[in-house]
Amino acid sequence: MRRATVLALLACLAAPGCVQRRMTIRSNPPGALVYVDDYQIGTTPVSTDFVYYGTRKIRLVKDGFETLTVRQPFPLPWYQVFPLDFVTENVWPGEIRDERVVDLAMTPMAATPPEEVVARAEQARASAGSLPAPALALSVRRLRSAYLGPLMRVRRSSDNATQDIGATFAVICRPSGSMLA
Repeated sequence: MRRATVLALLACLAAPGCVQRRMTIRSNPPGALVYVDDYQIGTTPVSTDFVYYGTRKIRLVKDGFETLTVRQPFPLPWYQVFPLDFVTENVWPGEIRDERVVDLAMTPMAATPPEEVVARAEQARASAGSLPAPALALSVRRLRSAYLGPLMRVRRSSDNATQDIGATFAVICRPSGSMLA
């Protein structure tokens, strides 16, 4: 009898169980890009495994619809409460499947009248005109009088276009090191 008990215990330990956790996110309309905790996981309907329970940040993005962000709780099931979690994760002779389904409805984006867009653009243009011009701080070393190249090269980040900027006046260096313009 004792031998049978030991063999049964070893069989349970040799075939450990596990808990398979999976969430499925569906949206109306389907085809929205899904981010869970700021990680992109795919387009709806989409399923992904998860490791821990708690509240998740789910964000749906789709052209023509308002971006939807929700905080979705995934409460702990009874078999994952300490000390039962040790048994279900390590000793239980089988697999426990925990499937969570989240259904979310997206709202169509409201159409903005063209007059309102133009009014906001004119307001932005007017407020930008009242801002001071951006200052450019740079340091230019004393150049030799024979140098005819550019003083600096600038690059536009939007399209990586470059342009050389030269001096618009002649700089003459005195032997003492001071400059005349």
